Amino acid sequence: MNTDYFTRNYMPGARWSIGGGLLHGATMLQLCEGIAKELPGILHLDCLHATPACAWSVDWSPQRPLTAPTTYIQLLRIAAELRQPVCLSFDNPYVAQNLLEDDFGLFLVSELLQHNPTKQNAAAVADDRVAMVLRRNFPKLPLIAHMNRSVCEEAEPDAAFYNQLLGMYQAVQLYPASTRNPQLLAELQQQYFLDIFLL
Repeated sequence: MNTDYFTRNYMPGARWSIGGGLLHGATMLQLCEGIAKELPGILHLDCLHATPACAWSVDWSPQRPLTAPTTYIQLLRIAAELRQPVCLSFDNPYVAQNLLEDDFGLFLVSELLQHNPTKQNAAAVADDRVAMVLRRNFPKLPLIAHMNRSVCEEAEPDAAFYNQLLGMYQAVQLYPASTRNPQLLAELQQQYFLDIFLL
């Protein structure tokens, strides 16, 4: 593994995250802890991303069973002990109308906020309607526009599109091609993510 990206500030504005929190939860948390202990000058790992199997997320193949509450809560407890922020990824941009108020999804977010010593736990959401449900039920929850929110657009997103999203979300994950457009980046009004994951 090339560790230069951990210890050299190639991209001062980058925020580094690790994915796979609910696929390989214990391993990912050990990695977070190990990187911080073993690599001198480590850049801060901002977040552990976890995509729960629920109505608000997309399963590509094979279909996963619903995330077990005990496994999920255990992950949150360990992350809280390490003071490692967690971001739930609700990456389904086309949630069925009857599942927008999904009780299981609301439970996942409620637990996320109860195990939140850093006050930095967040949710990345691809469906604006789900975002509105979360804003109504959890007004203090930081919301991020998931990259799939941009991917499902017919046209390639521009700065006006992202700035409109920043009216509802605290931050936006950019469509990959947008990261190669300096003019677009300069026109963004607030915070955005290039959606760079370590793993």
